[in-house]
Amino acid sequence: YRLTDNPLMDKVLNELTEKTGLPCIAITERLGKVPYIKKKFASVGPGEFLYLMNNAEYVVTDSFHGISFSLLFKKRLIAISNLARNTRLVNILSKTEMSECLVNQEKTEHFIPDIDYEEKYKHCMEIIEEERAKNLNFLKTQIGEVKNAK
Repeated sequence: YRLTDNPLMDKVLNELTEKTGLPCIAITERLGKVPYIKKKFASVGPGEFLYLMNNAEYVVTDSFHGISFSLLFKKRLIAISNLARNTRLVNILSKTEMSECLVNQEKTEHFIPDIDYEEKYKHCMEIIEEERAKNLNFLKTQIGEVKNAK
């Protein structure tokens, strides 16, 4: 899932398809004809987006939402630093202790992270559950304060 015209993503996708032999399915309006892309979707609805994300072997993205759903679906994630909006990407990967998935602009080769994703996701999902509980408690508190103010 690609948001920006980022040459680094082309390098990562090319390496990934060469190493794995997996077909590349792209969700983007950004690409013309690229040899490693088997199928391209210029636009998909929420259901199709979630289906494609959930059924991917790897997710390569420069999108906050792409990263978020990859984490929730426990995908082999390769996050590409976004040329324009990088802060949220770095923050979510840092908070979930998945920063090894981020490929920065300075990297020139060996883009596929050498990560035991299964092991990393055990801890990542614990963090996500803790954050979900904290945020749910915050919302319940705020709703309660609004009700009590009436």
